[in-house]
Amino acid sequence: MFAQLASCYQSCLDCTLTLPKDVRSVAFCCVSTGLFGFPKQRAAEIAIKTVQTWLQEHPGALDLVVFNVFLEEDDLIYKQLLFPSLVPKDFIIDPLERSIAAAGQWLAQAECILIAGAAGLSASAGLDYTVSSSQLNCKI
Repeated sequence: MFAQLASCYQSCLDCTLTLPKDVRSVAFCCVSTGLFGFPKQRAAEIAIKTVQTWLQEHPGALDLVVFNVFLEEDDLIYKQLLFPSLVPKDFIIDPLERSIAAAGQWLAQAECILIAGAAGLSASAGLDYTVSSSQLNCKI
């Protein structure tokens, strides 16, 4: 499972090499740590190590890699891994309910919702989340 997650990041980074040369950045969400329950700390370690290794193997290929997090817990994990001297080990994480409430407000105000997830691991396991446009109940 760890190798599959690393491979997901590696594949995305490799795809950046095929993009126009003016595309110089990539952003990653916390892949597989939500619904699929991959351990957050281990997932962040894999993400950071894979990206660091790839960047060393492809110097100058990208100017910016963003680890885009939603929960404060994830933010803290990445900060502790990337900037250990800046984050105290006993830092208290705000309750999850605060983030869920904010997400609920955003969803309630949205006119249309497009959900895009990092289903790379589940897809590699044979799960299919695709739907045809006739199954969607949203006008674009």
